[in-house]
Amino acid sequence: MVGESVNEDEQPTIIEIFEQQCPYYMAMGMTAQEFWEGDPHLVVYYRKAHELKLEVLNDLEWRMGFYNYTAFNVVLANAFRKKGTKPIDYLEKPLPIREPTEAEKKAEQQRKTEAFIANLERKKHLREVMKEQKDARSD
Repeated sequence: MVGESVNEDEQPTIIEIFEQQCPYYMAMGMTAQEFWEGDPHLVVYYRKAHELKLEVLNDLEWRMGFYNYTAFNVVLANAFRKKGTKPIDYLEKPLPIREPTEAEKKAEQQRKTEAFIANLERKKHLREVMKEQKDARSD
């Protein structure tokens, strides 16, 4: 083989194909023993697992990009906002990994409702205190 000229029209042998593919699968975590001596279906499983890992990595990178984009957007929007306008806040919580269940949606809505009512009661109490203080000053 060494020193022999290879005709470009010749197809690679099956051994050459396997030798070319072995490092690819080893990079995925497959051992040489599994590749050469194991179940031939293992390469399919390793390849599918590798594709799933790449999808997860792609999702993570997209999320990181979105978080960075949002952070820069908030900083720039706040830096150049007009006087008197309310500053923009960064995300309060991470993006959801999955869609919330109905029970989770109801619990979140209940939490928001309770927070809204508590805020109204706090404002009402503050108005009463301020009115009492104003009345006390006028006496």
